Amino acid sequence: MRLDHSVLVERCRSRGSRYFALVEDDVVASRDWFDRTRRALEYVERRGGRDWVYLRLFYSEFFMGWNNEEVLDYMQAIFLVYVVVLLGFVELRRRHKLGGSSSSSGGSGGSGKISAPLLSGPAFTYLAALALGLWTPALIALYFLAGRVTMHRLSPFPLAGVREMPRYGCCAQGLVFPRRHLAGLQRLLRDPPYDFAGDMILEGWAGDRGLAKWALDPSVLQHVGMTESSDGPRLAEVWNFSFERQG
Repeated sequence: MRLDHSVLVERCRSRGSRYFALVEDDVVASRDWFDRTRRALEYVERRGGRDWVYLRLFYSEFFMGWNNEEVLDYMQAIFLVYVVVLLGFVELRRRHKLGGSSSSSGGSGGSGKISAPLLSGPAFTYLAALALGLWTPALIALYFLAGRVTMHRLSPFPLAGVREMPRYGCCAQGLVFPRRHLAGLQRLLRDPPYDFAGDMILEGWAGDRGLAKWALDPSVLQHVGMTESSDGPRLAEVWNFSFERQG
């Protein structure tokens, strides 16, 4: 996505089209791709506010996993889980003690019935140790092993079929640009500031200008290429699982 794409942008500008759709040749499309794209563009334009640079017709969910940049966020979430579990056991312990004391006082009143607590002190401590030291870490590990795409999708129920995607959007299999940004896009591709892939340069260019980035969810395109040529012939890890779940 560099010089050859800039020629396509130039040709599109000469046609005066309202939008420019850049679609690579190693994709397949859903049956309703055009209608969904048109509705998504209308939705994005109606939102107003921030200007936007593109609408993604495809994004790879391989890059939507756990990221090193968000380790602190994950640690905060894990800490919160432990706090909730610990507070739950503290509350159970408090009620356990209150229940034991009320039973003792009731027995001294002459009723003759003393209800023993459900768990003795050592048993309760053992249960809390199991929950905090074994079960909770195991569940957290299973959560992360299941993967972010499975456990924490970007939008499980996308109401508008389109969502903002400020980070981790990949790749350039299908992008729709508004006409007002084609001139800047053409200059960027003709004279890139860095010797990176075109989609990476585009992300930096949009970020420097504060432009929003949108994506259809689920994607209307699916990448079917088996190998990548950017880093030599290797197996391509560019796939959208949500596309396969569409009816």
